[in-house]
Amino acid sequence: MEKGLSGNDQYDFGTVRLIATDMDGTFITCRAEIPDRNRRAAKICGDNGVIFVIASGRSYASLGDFIGVEGEKGYIIAHNGARIATAGAKKELLRTPLLAEDAEYMIDLGHRLSATACIWADEKLYITRRTRPGKLYAEASLAETVYFDARDPFFLRKTPEGRSNIDKIYWTAGEDGTPWISGEISKLIPETLSCFTSGGGCMEFVDRSVSKGNALRTLCGMIGVDIKNTVAFGDSENDLSLIEAAGFGVAMENADPMVKKKASYITGTNDECGVADAIEKLFGREQKRKQFGI
Repeated sequence: MEKGLSGNDQYDFGTVRLIATDMDGTFITCRAEIPDRNRRAAKICGDNGVIFVIASGRSYASLGDFIGVEGEKGYIIAHNGARIATAGAKKELLRTPLLAEDAEYMIDLGHRLSATACIWADEKLYITRRTRPGKLYAEASLAETVYFDARDPFFLRKTPEGRSNIDKIYWTAGEDGTPWISGEISKLIPETLSCFTSGGGCMEFVDRSVSKGNALRTLCGMIGVDIKNTVAFGDSENDLSLIEAAGFGVAMENADPMVKKKASYITGTNDECGVADAIEKLFGREQKRKQFGI
């Protein structure tokens, strides 16, 4: 059953100071386009003094066509929270790469499981196998791509603190579309890592401290916004922490059932401009409340 705004009268939408949205499956359509309605909705936020945040599993490079929608005063959460930057990715505020030993272990594990591993290191994309899913991911990444032998991760570097230069590791689904199951893979990885599925049965790995929800909390602390005064949109397992962290979580109609269960409101699908619909209702409702003094 759809959760509606009418069932959330206890939340004061007049206090909203920040809106964060996932991109794939949420703010952009299945054709990877931003509908005009969603662009206007982002502008509505700016016009109402509300900060607009892109919160994506994508890299800065992969967000190239979409950067700008957050406006001059917005922010970007990339790699599922491993990196946070100001509008347009002009200034990085935080970066949390994998531990070096975890990076080495995951590259080896991917090799042993015959995974097509797409590895983000210093905003460059390194891929272990020349598969069709890997090729499609590379094309969508808009980043410099290098294929390498998993037995020789020549690009891997280690800092004095034991960190690597790898922000995220992404396994594509199998060539036949076989999805990865996070519950099964989580048994094989160190406790210092987190894993979760994203669109199409793919699997993503980041440092245990990294999540969109933690990134939102960190960003709010940096800019002086109470986390209670935020609204977040998402559709996949990697958005769950974002939905739970925000003061008001919104799931797309096309969202994973577990995301819908945690959300306070369910809007339309990404192809139906569900984000715009919710933002228009949110601000329309608040404007009416102010107009009639209720």
